[in-house]
Amino acid sequence: MDHHIKNALACITLLGSTLVLADSDSQLRIKQLKTLTEQGKSAEAYQMAAEWLQELEGDPLFDFYFGIAAVDSGYAGEGTMALERVLIVHPENDRVRLEYARGMYLLEDNETAKKEFSQVLEKNPPESVAIKIRRYLALIEKREQLYKTTSKLYAEAILGHDSNLNSAPEDQLNRVELTEESLGKGDHYIQIKAGGSITKPLDKQHSLFARAGANQKRYHSEKSFNNSSLDVTGGWRYKLDRDDRFQLMASAQNYRTDGDTFRNMFSVSGDWSHNLSNTLAISGYITASRFLYPDSSISWRDSVQLSGGGNLYTTLPVWHSPILFANAFSGLETPDDVTTVSKASVEKHFWGGSLGLQLPVTDANIATAALIYQDAQYQGRDWLYGVRRHDKYEALNLSWRYQFNKQLNFNLNASFINNDSSIELYTYDRDVVSFGVKYEY
Repeated sequence: MDHHIKNALACITLLGSTLVLADSDSQLRIKQLKTLTEQGKSAEAYQMAAEWLQELEGDPLFDFYFGIAAVDSGYAGEGTMALERVLIVHPENDRVRLEYARGMYLLEDNETAKKEFSQVLEKNPPESVAIKIRRYLALIEKREQLYKTTSKLYAEAILGHDSNLNSAPEDQLNRVELTEESLGKGDHYIQIKAGGSITKPLDKQHSLFARAGANQKRYHSEKSFNNSSLDVTGGWRYKLDRDDRFQLMASAQNYRTDGDTFRNMFSVSGDWSHNLSNTLAISGYITASRFLYPDSSISWRDSVQLSGGGNLYTTLPVWHSPILFANAFSGLETPDDVTTVSKASVEKHFWGGSLGLQLPVTDANIATAALIYQDAQYQGRDWLYGVRRHDKYEALNLSWRYQFNKQLNFNLNASFINNDSSIELYTYDRDVVSFGVKYEY
């Protein structure tokens, strides 16, 4: 991220008229230092400037470029001292203040870095600069969570339309005749979500966390499909170093339809994430889940699912620094009771992935698009069709988020789904659009 903010800082007036080269032999040295620094040769610039430090220390222009070179070369302490000397003489210069804030961030002086970044942000810098500053402030906020107990609450209200809420065929089939109740149904809905989370650091490396959320969806006409869920998660997080993190989690979910429990789910998972650079991160996870159906008429669905996968996130060096993300996963599900029905409808191997792009159009507007694919092959032959079910699920998810302020945001979402199956009963199309308002505290 450091090189991104330095590129953005070019949008702010440089030292220009406020810091003028001295008319002396030092002018050529400072010009040479400036050239090396702007070419990204910070280590070379630092070594050269260190030889001139006793002679040129105190010259604002020398201190400025020496400070940048020192910060970029891993000597943030020396760099911030030099930049602080410049700020004393030129407190109005935002370029110097941002470089000083960056150095304090690297020194993990969160309060000073936050103060300096915020001071520049309050002066409405160019949008590209503001985006980078907000990212630093977000990183500082995450870092502060390592040292103090933090909690969050949220509530969200959503209005939407689902063209096929029961994921069923729209028209009659060739092999069987479906009742009107079994055909695909579309309806408007209202959805309410609420929840919270808490993180308790044990020390700089270890922390405990928990979160819970409730979700309730009500349809306008198809009231028998009303559903709700309650989710709880708890876990332990271990930060190995600056670039590696590992966590273990346990989760539970109660899912209800039309007022009755339809399914209970319990899971344990572990994941690891690693920052390869300031702009590239990878992660991997494994999960074991248990599904239980209290209704004895469908208890043949009780099963265990094992899955794992990996993620990649990278910031692209193009307009507004969009984030490209990708995911790949694989797993299997095994029924408790192996019968003809459960092998055909529950026991399966699946794999898939996703590819998406998140674009901060402005500081307050974020657009996201993602393609999702899942291939599921069931292990038993369907008793009616005589073939194994093979589903190919495809989806395009689009979203737009407007961040009105730190607590309030508005969300517009659309999903276009196609599920192609070797058994016509499970082939369907589904479109879901929604608008939501979310408040976080």
